[in-house]
Amino acid sequence: MTMNAASASARAIHQKPGPPDDVAADGHSTTSMFSTLIESLFGDVWKLVRDHLLLVALESQRAGRNLMRMVFAAIVAAVLLVTGWLAFVAAAMFWIVADDAAWARAFLTAGLLHAAISIAIVLWIRNVAGQAMFSATLRQLRSKQQPEGSGK
Repeated sequence: MTMNAASASARAIHQKPGPPDDVAADGHSTTSMFSTLIESLFGDVWKLVRDHLLLVALESQRAGRNLMRMVFAAIVAAVLLVTGWLAFVAAAMFWIVADDAAWARAFLTAGLLHAAISIAIVLWIRNVAGQAMFSATLRQLRSKQQPEGSGK
């Protein structure tokens, strides 16, 4: 037996039983377990970030659609208000000038109808504008900041 072989066998006898220091009991390296854990953590964080970005994108689309509806409704309401005003002016002129009041009542009725529709559209715009934009995103952010029974 050579000197190297004898020292190697002596080291093998005096070593502690079990896996080497960098290998876990199941045979996997602790560094590979740690790297797997870190990869899993980064994957979960990426999924969470992706989900939040998707939520923001969807709520942005919703907010854009609501804004376009409100602008369109405001334009319709403005046109109806101008038309109603012109009908009121025309009705007043017909009452003053003409002996036949039926035309004047027709214009007055049209003007009142336009005004009522305009008021309904303005109230609808105020209702839609009162709804919180990005409500789901705000709810998600607030749920992480406030404890469950905080009352808000």
